[in-house]
Amino acid sequence: MKRKSAFTLIELLVVIAIIAILAAILFPVFAQAKASAKKAARISDMKQMAIGFKIYAADYDDTTVRAWWDWIGGPDNEAIHWPQRIFPYVKNSQLYIDSVGTPQPFPKDMRDTRNFAAGPNIAMNWHAGNSIPETAAERPSQLIMLAESGVRDWFGNGSLIRAASTINPWDWRDIWPGMDVSDGARRSIRCVNYEKLGSPWMMNHYDPQIPWSLDWRHLDGASFPHFDGSAKFYKRGSLKPENFYVSDIPAYAYDGRANCDF
Repeated sequence: MKRKSAFTLIELLVVIAIIAILAAILFPVFAQAKASAKKAARISDMKQMAIGFKIYAADYDDTTVRAWWDWIGGPDNEAIHWPQRIFPYVKNSQLYIDSVGTPQPFPKDMRDTRNFAAGPNIAMNWHAGNSIPETAAERPSQLIMLAESGVRDWFGNGSLIRAASTINPWDWRDIWPGMDVSDGARRSIRCVNYEKLGSPWMMNHYDPQIPWSLDWRHLDGASFPHFDGSAKFYKRGSLKPENFYVSDIPAYAYDGRANCDF
């Protein structure tokens, strides 16, 4: 009689251990590759948005799009923000929505003007949002036009999911010189600490500045379209005042984090 061959328990355990080791090595590599692919796709999206801004400016006497909303009125509180103004030049709502940023904006059609207008999970640079002429930008290849932003209902009641029209200015003193900030409410994108808050998706009533802040979604970085029509990926912490101010940069913009409460 021939004896049937079979794997011993030790041999099976060795094979399982080898597979587990390979999986532990390969899965992070696959995850990194997937994240890199999403990062590359987002840079491409931002490049298309940058081109849309350039074409818009060409049609409006070399003046860039206005970021601030204009109220139309009606029972649905209709208004127009920069997403609606730029839409005819990009014709794709998906460019406004980063799939990595959750929760997703609603409504997803960027032509929708209901409830103070559809808001993507990107927002305009506060400093460049007031219909500036193209000749005003002293550093067009550095000046960012859009930024990945937090996305929550900016009314704070949970009824809508949207981002603000603009991100906060670089420094809180740009909003109102002499503004009383004794309560620690720093109105600056540099002064919202996601690690301190615990989550970038906390509701607006916890910290009203979240929708106006940067969100570093991709490999601890984010993609930004520039004033000159280019786009670039920046790592967290690498942005400078030159990336935000259109022309002159105030001295206090270089104060670092000294004016933040963390």
